[in-house]
Amino acid sequence: DNQNITNHNAEIPFHKVDSKGLIPESILAQEVTYRDQESWEAFWQKYGKESPPKIDFTKYMIVGVFLGAKPNPGYRVEITQVQKDGSHILVKIVEYIANPNRTYATIVIYPYCIIYFPKTEGEIIFKVEQKIVDS
Repeated sequence: DNQNITNHNAEIPFHKVDSKGLIPESILAQEVTYRDQESWEAFWQKYGKESPPKIDFTKYMIVGVFLGAKPNPGYRVEITQVQKDGSHILVKIVEYIANPNRTYATIVIYPYCIIYFPKTEGEIIFKVEQKIVDS
């Protein structure tokens, strides 16, 4: 039946979490997944200064990626796609790397991206692609 095929490899729409109040300086480079309120609140209690953004965990789940400390603003990270791939959920990440031919201010930054999307069964696989910033 046709419906199965489309769902088997479907793109999942996602939104960025408004992470105002998060203090990324103390978060090591890592990928995170939250499927329930308790673990999300525990994370936020450790790294945030206000109460966590409201997410309805009966409907949604969260994934995030943190790069840790980077030496200049040439670095950033973006989650570009979430896709159901058989029994897995594929989360595509683009990690932008400072262009060696450019001069950047020497400011330590802590790039990260946190998103939420409709609750989906399956093991999460993060696929990271690195790109050099060209502009």
